[in-house]
Amino acid sequence: PLRYRIRELPAVPEVLDFLATHAGLEPKAAYSTFNMGAGYAVYCAPGAGVRAIQAAAGLGLEAFLAGAVEEGPREVVLEPIGVSLAGSELRLSG
Repeated sequence: PLRYRIRELPAVPEVLDFLATHAGLEPKAAYSTFNMGAGYAVYCAPGAGVRAIQAAAGLGLEAFLAGAVEEGPREVVLEPIGVSLAGSELRLSG
């Protein structure tokens, strides 16, 4: 299994911040429900992140190096907000 360690998150769009705040969602629930504007992730070979960012920029897309994949239990660790998602929390369908 692999762990996805996210060390940098993009700014949260105002509308998602509003929804999460007014729904009373804790960060873990907000990120697992709304993704909070994190968008898509591209996983590439070690050292290829800069090239992937340059390719995105060439297409007019904003991208940044958010984290790394490492050996460990299957989970996503959002370090900036102290949240980990694992097990059934990672299911994309019911």
